Amino acid sequence: VEISTPVAKALALISSRMKGETEALEAASVKSYLEKLKNGEDPGVPYRATKYHSPRTIGKAAAILKAFIVKDWVQKGGKRKLEATIKDLALLEKFFTLNGPGEAFIKSEISRTSNVHERAQLSAILQEREIFERHYNKVIEEMDSASVNYALTDLAGRVSAAHTLEERQGAAQAVLSAITKVATDKELSGLHSELDGIEIGREFVQEYLEGMLRGLVTTAELKQLKENVLAQIERERRAVIAERERIRDEQIAKSRLAEREVARAVALERAAREAAEKLGADLKESFTNPDKVQIAIAVLGYDPRANNGVVGYHSATNMVAIYNEPADSLKLFDLSTMKSGSLATPIEIVGVLGSEKVSDMPVGEVHFASNDEIVLLSSNGQVEYRYNVKTRTAEMNTISVKPMTTSFNEVSGKTISVDSSNMKVRTVENGNSSAVVYEYKTNPKSPLTERDFKLVTEEQGTRLHVSSNGKYAALVSANKLQHFKIDFETQTVSPLENPFPSMSTQDLTETDKSILNLQNADILALDVSGTEPMLKKLLDNSPSRASRRQGASLVAGTNLVFGALPSSVGWELVNGADGSVVLANIFANPGHTPYSMRAIKDGFVMFTTVSNTWHVEFMKFKRDPVKDAAAKPTVNPE
Repeated sequence: VEISTPVAKALALISSRMKGETEALEAASVKSYLEKLKNGEDPGVPYRATKYHSPRTIGKAAAILKAFIVKDWVQKGGKRKLEATIKDLALLEKFFTLNGPGEAFIKSEISRTSNVHERAQLSAILQEREIFERHYNKVIEEMDSASVNYALTDLAGRVSAAHTLEERQGAAQAVLSAITKVATDKELSGLHSELDGIEIGREFVQEYLEGMLRGLVTTAELKQLKENVLAQIERERRAVIAERERIRDEQIAKSRLAEREVARAVALERAAREAAEKLGADLKESFTNPDKVQIAIAVLGYDPRANNGVVGYHSATNMVAIYNEPADSLKLFDLSTMKSGSLATPIEIVGVLGSEKVSDMPVGEVHFASNDEIVLLSSNGQVEYRYNVKTRTAEMNTISVKPMTTSFNEVSGKTISVDSSNMKVRTVENGNSSAVVYEYKTNPKSPLTERDFKLVTEEQGTRLHVSSNGKYAALVSANKLQHFKIDFETQTVSPLENPFPSMSTQDLTETDKSILNLQNADILALDVSGTEPMLKKLLDNSPSRASRRQGASLVAGTNLVFGALPSSVGWELVNGADGSVVLANIFANPGHTPYSMRAIKDGFVMFTTVSNTWHVEFMKFKRDPVKDAAAKPTVNPE
């Protein structure tokens, strides 16, 4: 009688699994028995395994298995092979369970015996039979799960249908490919720490396929087929391994990249925090250390109750222009030549507009069109004055006889005006006013009519702020709840989503291109430096404060806000993130009442009044904190 290697392995696997479970049951039963004895309880008879599983046990089982097979061969008249099968292993149940009587007889004996030892022995037989059957069925299930991966039924059908030499060779090649796949799967599954049914199932499949192969081709043909198929399988195997390695390397690379990105983000956050802390310290020192700040004072000499002074700033030349309406004069200050503690000496030009000046059209805005040309816009938006500093001549351009809202586009060099009587946006270039009708796109969330647009643009105090890139302007209403974006490229006008709930005070900071609202409970900034207007909340400005800020501007973006308080306190430096006061009582000169300020490239123009006379103070940082804040922190990505 022959016992093949797969059957022998299955026998050993069943014995091994039974040994593990029966020994665990025996140990647990003995432990429970001893604990009950210790507690004075009736422990009963502990379970004892009826079979000791060892290599000798498996050897005896193999001999008995052969006897079972011979007996079956005799009973079938020699009509079965003298070879052990997996199904024959089911006959070993009696060997592994005391070779006891039938289940019905055992249960009958358990019901009628009064001897606890007999009852325990009989119960052990039933229990171990259940263990044997469970492990035998599990091994069969594992073997079956392995065999389904190789399409044995299809291969068997192809082999049985192969009659010609060509058909037999094709079937043999398919079978050989399946055999090689079995071997490859066994290799790729890795080394087994212990035997399992899947491995045995693959061995059965391999034996079955090899049997098929022997009936198809000669030895010489088989050798040539093996060489061809094995070469192809080896190429496929290497391709599979290479793909697995590629995927693994890709995953490792992604993991490392993710780790670097996290590290980079942490480092950038830390660098940004450290830069902000350093900026705060530098700003604080700039306001307190004479070596880091320059202040020059100019006395304008006109009554603030009649005019607040219209300021223009040219970042390219660092020049400031202040127009005095009653005196019809321009005072030009070159900030690059100022010295700390000195009186600022302006270039003063009197009679700027001369006979062209109309008293009911006061100048509302001052802009630098170039180094030598200054644009003055009337507050009602009807007139543009272009003054040439070199030739000392002024040219007046009438934009419209209707009320308008105007501003200046420094990028294009054109004056932009919005007609309040209809939805027209005009551009003034070289003295010519050309009307361009922009399509008005209503927003479904807040639809407005042309009448609403007219009410906004006619309102006193409405301002038009051109973005720093010159591509759009924000039309900001002083008291209405609606504001507009005017897009110069697409020639459209569309409503903004209420950037300021209410407003009566705003300043445009030239360096940061932000419109500040100090009227509400929160100080808000509408940033027009990017491609879209962005609303930012700076800090709380609740009416419950002891004193409210009267004028404000920004330092180094929106991180720090410089605010003006009543004359008893002076100016203050405020942290825009949390509203905390960094410095108070700055430049709090007796008799000087802070009024408003205007940001310049490296400092501020601060307006104060002394005995109803305008003073202007030019504060400049020797080190520009705005540029320091704009410098992005860099970190090593590794």
